[in-house]
Amino acid sequence: MTHPTPATQHIAQTLLLKSHPPPTASQIFTEKVLQKPLFLHPTATTTSSASARPTSLLGPAALPGPVKLASSVKLAGSASVASARTTRRVARVRKKAHFLAHRKPRPLSAREKRVLGVYEIPRNTGKGKGERGRREYEVYEGLHRLWVRYMWEVLGLKAYRGEGGEGGENREGKGKGKGEAGGGKNGGYVTASGAGSLLASADFHGAEVQVVRSRCVGRVGVRGIVVRETKFTFVVVTRGDGVKTIPKEHTIFRFEIPQPQPQPQPQIQREPQPATATTTTTPSAPAPAPVLPNLIFELHGSQFENRAPDRATKKFKMRNLSDL
Repeated sequence: MTHPTPATQHIAQTLLLKSHPPPTASQIFTEKVLQKPLFLHPTATTTSSASARPTSLLGPAALPGPVKLASSVKLAGSASVASARTTRRVARVRKKAHFLAHRKPRPLSAREKRVLGVYEIPRNTGKGKGERGRREYEVYEGLHRLWVRYMWEVLGLKAYRGEGGEGGENREGKGKGKGEAGGGKNGGYVTASGAGSLLASADFHGAEVQVVRSRCVGRVGVRGIVVRETKFTFVVVTRGDGVKTIPKEHTIFRFEIPQPQPQPQPQIQREPQPATATTTTTPSAPAPAPVLPNLIFELHGSQFENRAPDRATKKFKMRNLSDL
């Protein structure tokens, strides 16, 4: 067997001949060097078999001339490996997308809330006639009326329905439940033991509060409807369409709850008739109903530093406070 001349012999074959017999060196060089390509591009790319050239570990310049690619079996194997890799990648992407779609969203931080203006009340933008802004006092009067009816339910003040009608028993102060306030002839009455805990755990969004005492004399007299309540502050909209933030600490608030007013009842007058005839009755003008006074409460802000959801589940106990 004739061997290539040293001028044209590959350097890898020269090294193999020094450590192996010529037949073994030729077989190793053919299988391990010539027929083992080095893929420098992704296997998913399609290239022409005729124009493709294998690249050895020593680079294409070290090869003596054009050589053939690996067999078609090896190409088919590499294609199957590429398709399996693509399938796994698609499965990972779909799994991650499913996880992100069903994951609970992360709550916003305090800085993000300030940037987005989550709790900011929009300014008055109404320019034309009939348009109203979000900071006008009239916009929140409806919220205050809803809050009054909510407090009627909390305190057990039933609407007046007249004698003999539904609710007449509660009008006389009977049939009260636990913590309810009866509505007698002079209106409802509230006791600290019966309704104190109910008032402390109630929601004050929509209440019209007024500052009666405060360490800051500039806050005394401020009055408005509560549009936002935090742990330490009340945010109110005043009658002048202004928004003010009032701290609860060292401040006493006063709020009133109008009582359900009784409806006037018509008086019936009997006209006397002869003994042989029947008596007839004619309704007269209704008698004026008594006007029930409002229920007035004072709220000590220093003892009220809780969020509205926290107060709803908190149990309050009567204690003597030295700073009152």
